[in-house]
Amino acid sequence: MTIINLNRGWKFHLGDEENSFETRHRDEEWQNVTIPHDWSVAYPKSREFSSGTGYVIGGTAWYRKAFALEETDAGHPFFLCFDGVYKNSQVWVNGYYLGRRPNGYISFRYDVTDYLYFDGRDNIIAVKVTHEDIADSRWFTGSGIHRKVTLVRYDFVYPSEYGVFFKTDRADENSADYTCECELYPSKFADVTDVTVTAELLDGNGQTVSETSADASLSKTGMTAVSLSGTLKNPALWSPASPSLYTLRVTAKDPVGNCTVIAEEHVGIRTFRFDPDHGFFLNGQPTIFKGVCMHHDGGALGAAMTRGVWKRRLEKLKAMGCNAIRMSHNPHMPELYDLCDEMGFLVWAEIPVISRFNKKAQDNAMSQLEE
Repeated sequence: MTIINLNRGWKFHLGDEENSFETRHRDEEWQNVTIPHDWSVAYPKSREFSSGTGYVIGGTAWYRKAFALEETDAGHPFFLCFDGVYKNSQVWVNGYYLGRRPNGYISFRYDVTDYLYFDGRDNIIAVKVTHEDIADSRWFTGSGIHRKVTLVRYDFVYPSEYGVFFKTDRADENSADYTCECELYPSKFADVTDVTVTAELLDGNGQTVSETSADASLSKTGMTAVSLSGTLKNPALWSPASPSLYTLRVTAKDPVGNCTVIAEEHVGIRTFRFDPDHGFFLNGQPTIFKGVCMHHDGGALGAAMTRGVWKRRLEKLKAMGCNAIRMSHNPHMPELYDLCDEMGFLVWAEIPVISRFNKKAQDNAMSQLEE
């Protein structure tokens, strides 16, 4: 697995310019931007825009990005991944339409294997973002590709989206039982169906402290589920006071010994339960939530947040005694969840809130009060 960052070198145009999805479309006069990008905070505020979303401009805009791949990249599955685009995004690669995602906060990906060039020509990504209904929220939303974009290359096997899941089944100071569940597909470029899937846990020094494997025969017509169970001795249990993490590395090996990484991420070993009479227990200990609610934006940065800004915020909250974050009111950028794991914050992750009230009426009432 190879992850290619595509955040730099984008072209941006505010307005619906005809045929911007075409490979040969002229974008030399467009603005140069870096992702994450929120166009709404770059323009003056006005009362004609929604109060709930900060009196900032919405509209329709286009993004374009050119990148090249090597001949050696051919013959591999490729996925174009967006962590968040607000909103109603439509995506093309080399003039081919990939799809639309109305939600502005949920990560998504497209299989672009069949649409890429490997012969020296530039590959062109075109993204149309439509945010005309700016009275669509009671909090600041921003507009644009406000989270990172990556291109992921796999080898002879790859997981479905969110297709690797890790959970702690049982844990104490002496040992922990865990399960790693994988949803896998074979690459159409490799004649490989029989694989050995391995899940390793690595400590902070990069040493393997637990390993479990299973043989699997991958279906050529659909997804194959593989479940791996293992035991870790003397685990360092995760808690806000001691946010110990392990690296989960999942690999697949074919019959002739070729090995590829399917996924690699940080995981924590912990147990929790809710008791109706005594509250929340983490690793068997009663734990009080000392938390705050946080929206996804960052003041003058708008929705174009970065890991560094979030780290600074969390450091200040940690110093105040905070141990929990409520992600208001929608999924946030993946880097924030990683930071909470690393720095010791419990997380309440929300799905999008649906508000049943007349947003336009609220805006009119706010304008009258301000006058």
